[in-house]
Amino acid sequence: MKSKILLSLFCLATCNCFAIEYYVPGDSLWVWAKNGLNIREMPNDGSKVLGRIMNGHQVVALEYQDRNLPYEIEEIKAIVETIDNEKINHPNFELKGYWAKIKYNGTIGYVFDAYLSKLPTLIINQYENQGEEDFHVLSLKKHKKILKQIGQNQYDQYDHKFVRYIFDEGYIIEISGGSGHWEKQMLFPDNLSLIEGYLIYSHTINFEPHTLMEKGEDYLIFNIGDGTLTIKKAGSFLIIYEKHAC
Repeated sequence: MKSKILLSLFCLATCNCFAIEYYVPGDSLWVWAKNGLNIREMPNDGSKVLGRIMNGHQVVALEYQDRNLPYEIEEIKAIVETIDNEKINHPNFELKGYWAKIKYNGTIGYVFDAYLSKLPTLIINQYENQGEEDFHVLSLKKHKKILKQIGQNQYDQYDHKFVRYIFDEGYIIEISGGSGHWEKQMLFPDNLSLIEGYLIYSHTINFEPHTLMEKGEDYLIFNIGDGTLTIKKAGSFLIIYEKHAC
């Protein structure tokens, strides 16, 4: 029962596959671009660069989200591989967004909003974590308070563990499994998009999810080495489900 709490939300509503889905003038937005984000004079990628905003910094939206200026950038290219002498074509995954008029350190210009989120940027790296606590938990603890912890993030005498962290504002991270297999589920209540889910995951590990196996209006499924990563929208919730088998 306890391991199915988050999965039970998978069957709810649908969404599009764009970046941040809504913002209004005055909103503070966080930059989720590992190499920084260019701020341009006009809303196009050929315009003069006025500066660069570092990953983890905040900007202020000056206008409503303008969907009259669609723009997209391909982040993960289609991959073709051979399995049992048959070619398998995996779908493209693209970061889709619009141009946002923002203010940053006194400079007014435009940025590509696929790299913006209302969620503070989570930038801790899993390989910097030498303790028992999960790196996504450590990242979220920088901005949110743990209200309750159920279980312990350590193995019991049967080589199994289960721990659930419940944060303020409705965030939940759950980790369970044993030797040979483990899984992690993360619940975000802020009406985040699928692309924001991708950024949450890729910002806290050293590698990118490299193969998109399947996609739909409300979900993305990646191959991540010895397991799979599912990013799913369920109404106003975003769910990230990571499963591994060694």
